[in-house]
Amino acid sequence: MQEKQILAILPIHEAEWLQSMLAKEGIDVAATSNNASCRSGCSPTKEVWARPEDVHAIEKIIINERMQMLADMGANIGLMNQIFDPTAPLATCPACGCTFEPTNYQCSDCGLNFA
Repeated sequence: MQEKQILAILPIHEAEWLQSMLAKEGIDVAATSNNASCRSGCSPTKEVWARPEDVHAIEKIIINERMQMLADMGANIGLMNQIFDPTAPLATCPACGCTFEPTNYQCSDCGLNFA
């Protein structure tokens, strides 16, 4: 088994949440305090350490968790990939889903500015 490597330096509550979430998936990470990694004036942090062979699985778990959080807040994940093309006949706003003519670089429904 390889030694653990540092993944992130996070606020204590985020480090402990990540550690707990990954434990539910059977992945053991360490969340340790290190005064040397805390910059001047920062809130208390912990270093999160994991085995290199677990990093890919951890990445997938975190991405899935974030996507689920966005969906729970009502975000339309499909709209997030919309690209504004001012030369296209119609554009779809990634914020509200409105379809509009992109002549003024602004969504006609929610006002999102693309300039």
